[in-house]
Amino acid sequence: MTAKDAIKRLKVLDQEIQLLEHTGAILGWDEETYMPARAVEERSEQLGLVQGILHNKVVSPEFGELLAAAGSDDSNPLGDPELPSLARAFLRALHRRY
Repeated sequence: MTAKDAIKRLKVLDQEIQLLEHTGAILGWDEETYMPARAVEERSEQLGLVQGILHNKVVSPEFGELLAAAGSDDSNPLGDPELPSLARAFLRALHRRY
């Protein structure tokens, strides 16, 4: 797998992660504003499920393998120096999250 292929897949995973974060934020906002009092237990389960899925995506072996394929590791979180600067900044942010 090339670094560019790895970044392409990481972008897909990052989009999924962002959607899960936004879903959790909406559930949390609703809990604080309009949710009926008797729905607290189920909402807690919903938030726990979303956060669990989110966590599993971020720490998945695939995520780590894709970072490695792009040359991003603890000693070089920016990845392959041949990559464009925007891609390298993206890798640094994902490496920090991972």
